[in-house]
Amino acid sequence: MLAVPANTRVSEPHSAIICGQAQLGNTQFVLDELLHPERGSYRNAFDFVFILCPTWKCNRTYLDRPWLWRGKHASRFNFNEPGERLRDWLRLLFSLYADTPTLYIVDDMSASRALTKKERHAFGISIQWAPCKTICLGARAEV
Repeated sequence: MLAVPANTRVSEPHSAIICGQAQLGNTQFVLDELLHPERGSYRNAFDFVFILCPTWKCNRTYLDRPWLWRGKHASRFNFNEPGERLRDWLRLLFSLYADTPTLYIVDDMSASRALTKKERHAFGISIQWAPCKTICLGARAEV
């Protein structure tokens, strides 16, 4: 797992994709090491964080981090269940937040049976042209 020094600060816009095999802690890494409101290296880098995950309501990765739900930083975090409309959601969010520092976390999409192989391919193409700073593909994003 990538280690980020505690004193790292984001000063220049850049792009990154964080992805890996299922159950290796990709999303946990992003939340704990990069976004944590007290110690995260990117804690002040994004005005908005969109989490697109069909299992977010019962997913321990999110439920075990109360700072996502309450407190002064919670208003930045927006949860969505994209279902079979992942591409449409991303296209809409990319257009609305193109000029705003925004993080997109796409997580656990294989849990959505509605996501077809064609839609996964279209999602992969969408990422290539996304006008955003960072996209995190959490476990089982299957692009």
